[in-house]
Amino acid sequence: MSNHPFEEIGPGADAAPEKEDGPVEKAVKTARDFYNRKEVKDTIRKAERLFKVAKEVKPNNPFSIAHCLAKTAEIFYEFDKVSTPPALRKFQALQEKAHELTPESVSHLFLNFIDQDQVEEIEASSSSDGKGKGPTLCRYILPYETEEGTKGIPIYWYVDGFEFSEIICPEDCDKDEAQRALSALLWDKYGREMEMFWGQDREFQFKIKPPHPWRYEGDFGQQLLDRWQKAFEMEMRRFIILHGPPGTGKSTLVRQLGVDIGAKVLYVPIQTIIDSNSVKHFADTLEVVKPEVVIIDDIDRMSSSKLEKLLSLFEETENQVPLLLATTNHLHRLPDAIKRPGRFDEIWKIAPPPPEVRGRVIQYLASLENVELTEKQVEVISEISGERNLSGAHIREIIRRLRLETTEDDWESIDFDARDLTFSKDWKPSSYQPEGISVHEFEDED
Repeated sequence: MSNHPFEEIGPGADAAPEKEDGPVEKAVKTARDFYNRKEVKDTIRKAERLFKVAKEVKPNNPFSIAHCLAKTAEIFYEFDKVSTPPALRKFQALQEKAHELTPESVSHLFLNFIDQDQVEEIEASSSSDGKGKGPTLCRYILPYETEEGTKGIPIYWYVDGFEFSEIICPEDCDKDEAQRALSALLWDKYGREMEMFWGQDREFQFKIKPPHPWRYEGDFGQQLLDRWQKAFEMEMRRFIILHGPPGTGKSTLVRQLGVDIGAKVLYVPIQTIIDSNSVKHFADTLEVVKPEVVIIDDIDRMSSSKLEKLLSLFEETENQVPLLLATTNHLHRLPDAIKRPGRFDEIWKIAPPPPEVRGRVIQYLASLENVELTEKQVEVISEISGERNLSGAHIREIIRRLRLETTEDDWESIDFDARDLTFSKDWKPSSYQPEGISVHEFEDED
C-alpha cells in the first residue's frame, strides 16, 4: 500500500461499490468528489513532489528548510483557494477594500429586524450535498436621512449556516452615520420604549415595552422629574439611584420620566446583564443602540462582587448614555465604589407616600378598575396599606377583589382570610408562616 495520505479517497482510488446512501457513505462520496477535482489533483501532485524534496532536506541546512517551508505555504495557499467557498472569497475581497461597521460582537444583532425582503444575495454557494443553499454573501442598502433627503449605505455580511460574520461597509462611508442609521432602524421598529433581553442565540434581543398604566403621585416625585428633565435638556449626564422599600413607586417614577420627556427609553432587567456575562459586549451594544434613557430595575439583585466588575460600565468617561436610572430596595448591598459622582451622580430615597398622597394613588388605581370608592373606603384601604407597607400592585389587587366579592356598595371595613398569604407583611417564601391575609369578605364596623 502506498504511503500517499490521500490515496484511499483521493485521485486514483478505485470507485466505491454502490451502497445504500447513509451518513458515512455521503461523507465519503463528498470527500471523493472534492479530491477528484482538477484543481485539487494538481495541488496534491505538487505536494507529492514536495514530500520527496523534504525527505532529502538535511536538518542542518537552514536554506533548504526555508525553501521547503516556503513551498509548503504556497501549496496550502493554492489548496485554500480551492476549498474556500466563492461567497467567502468575495467577502474577503470586500474586506480588503472596506472596514467593519460595528464591533464584531454586536454587528449581526441588527440582522434580525432589517427588512428581509430587501436583502440581496450577492453570492450563494451550493450546500455540501448539492441540494440546497450553502455559504452566502448578502447585501442590504441601509437607508438614512440627510438634509438632502434619504440616502443609502451598502452593508455586507457573510453567513455560512452557523453564524454571521461582522458587517462591513465601504471605506468612504461615515461609520458614525451608519451606526446612527442602524440605531434609527431599531427604534423605528420597536418604538420609543423597548426592553433588551439575552436571547437563546447568545445575543441581545429587543421587544416592545408595554405602556405603564400608572403615574407617580406626590410633589417630591414631580420635583425629581423636573430636575432630570432639565438635566436632559441641558445635555448634562445624570446617573441616578432610587432606593427605598418595595411599593414606594420607584419603578413608576423612572418610567414616567421617559414618557414625560419623550425620550428613547431602554429597559434592562438586571438578569439581562447577568446572563450576557460580558460588560464590554453590553457597553458596545449601548453604543450602537444609542438610548437616551436606560432603566435598570432591582440592581441589588446582582452580587456586590459582580457589581464591582461593572464599575467601568457606569464610568462617565466610558458610558455616553445621557440618563441612567437604577432602582434598589437595599442600598447597603451596593458596593461603596459605585455610589459616588462620576459613576452614580445622585442617590435619592423614595419613602412611602403620606396618607393624603396614598389616597390619591388609591383613587387613581380604582379608576383603572372602573371602581368608585367613597372617602371612607379610600381611608380604609389607605390604613391597611400603611400598616402593611403594601405596594401599588397590592392595592390594585385589593380593588380587583372588591369586584370579585359580593359586597354592599357602602362597605366600611375589610375582613381577611388568614389562609391566604397575599397581603402579609411578615411572610417570606424562605420562612413560611401561615399568618397571611387576603380580602375574604366585607363587614360593617359594628
